[in-house]
Amino acid sequence: MSPTFLTRAQEEADRVGVRVISEDTSDKMRYLLRLNGTDGSGRNGQVPGYRVGAKTGTAEKIIDGKYAHDHNFNAFLAAFPMDDPEYVVLVTIDDPKKSRAFPVARPPGTPVR
Repeated sequence: MSPTFLTRAQEEADRVGVRVISEDTSDKMRYLLRLNGTDGSGRNGQVPGYRVGAKTGTAEKIIDGKYAHDHNFNAFLAAFPMDDPEYVVLVTIDDPKKSRAFPVARPPGTPVR
């Protein structure tokens, strides 16, 4: 299916869409994302009234051909509702830094209070 930001009729989506993973794999992945969203690193991304599945991630940047242990990409991915996902949110932060306001660089998905 060609990606688009334009609305598609359900008939068109059904006609051009191709399943790329099995329904069983999809069920398992939705379960794991939901579990991580409630009990794991994505739990700060929960929103009352929504069944959110979430995952965080951190990767060291490569600078001059080497991993830079003090430079990272941080990511937070959420999908909802997990029973039948319709929305995906991806937040990435390139090289988060400490500041006076936040003495520890906060991972994506962490609420600011």
